[in-house]
Amino acid sequence: MKMKTIAIILLLLAQHYFSLGETRLANQTLGEILTQFEMDELETKGIEVLQEYYSFYAALQADTAVDMQQLDSTTIQLLKGFELNGGIAGTHATALLMLNGASDYREPVYLPEEDPNQRNAWLDKSGTNSEDNFKVYPNPAGDYFYVEYQLDGEDAQLLLVITDVLGKTVLTKELKHLQDVVIVKTDGFIEGQYTVSLLRQNSRIGNSIITIKR
Repeated sequence: MKMKTIAIILLLLAQHYFSLGETRLANQTLGEILTQFEMDELETKGIEVLQEYYSFYAALQADTAVDMQQLDSTTIQLLKGFELNGGIAGTHATALLMLNGASDYREPVYLPEEDPNQRNAWLDKSGTNSEDNFKVYPNPAGDYFYVEYQLDGEDAQLLLVITDVLGKTVLTKELKHLQDVVIVKTDGFIEGQYTVSLLRQNSRIGNSIITIKR
């Protein structure tokens, strides 16, 4: 098994531990990634920031006086710092900030293309901004929605991460191709808002908010 694949598996395992409230195990797993794998400066920072966020979120949850929908200004500023850094931590932070009406992130709403040829033409484009090459639709969604993306360059670690309004990860999926249309079934999702993020080498390159209604 390639070292890159092992690192991705450990990252997914860390997110699973975090979703279960096992912050210590999550950060321990992230620590193994930092010590066992050679990474560039950006990748290392992404893992370190994620460790910081996990500890930060655990402390919030441990404080029974904290209302996740009415966070104080100091906490909001800390969350904005995580949001600015991007990556998986930024995705979690964006969800909490949106819950408090304080996110600086804005994403246009995309609707399904009526003409399938338009979608194919979009997929054939190259050299455009990555945010223009990331679409989530329909919005609101019912039983499923599409995540459509196209990236330039060489193969790299790609992850699709979906979080709820509390910043908890409800889906993490490794993507195999630089361009694709992924169908996400929502049968395990409750109604509400979710943050859909595309990460490349642990850096967020696409982000969208979608509402699930049935």
